[in-house]
Amino acid sequence: MMNPFSEDEAENFLQSLKLCKYEAGVYLTLLKKGPQDYKGLVELSEVPYGKVYSTCNSLAEKGWIGEIDQRPKIFYAVDPETPLKEHLMRVKKRVNELEESLKRLTPQLKTLYDQSHRRLPEQLTSEIPVD
Repeated sequence: MMNPFSEDEAENFLQSLKLCKYEAGVYLTLLKKGPQDYKGLVELSEVPYGKVYSTCNSLAEKGWIGEIDQRPKIFYAVDPETPLKEHLMRVKKRVNELEESLKRLTPQLKTLYDQSHRRLPEQLTSEIPVD
């Protein structure tokens, strides 16, 4: 059986995924307490009234929450698997891009390194560690 996350661990995890503190707080509140309007989010989360609108809009744009367009507007948490899988796909894509850049740029960088070290005086090159 897996050990459950503490609330702090869950918030830190969400922040490691590039959600700000307020976004993590609103998302966790919606997961725990269910759909809420702005007033409910201010009361249940630690997000100030002046920040709750922009926080909800940002979370909706990022795909973490959905909204029901009524008066008052109601927000709900999206199943965590959806944004987490999307985040993982973005990370994998970025890793692939970095690997391609590494393959392409390493020879050029190595050439620059070799050229610059040929110009160093002999006594300096003997002190520089070689891989």
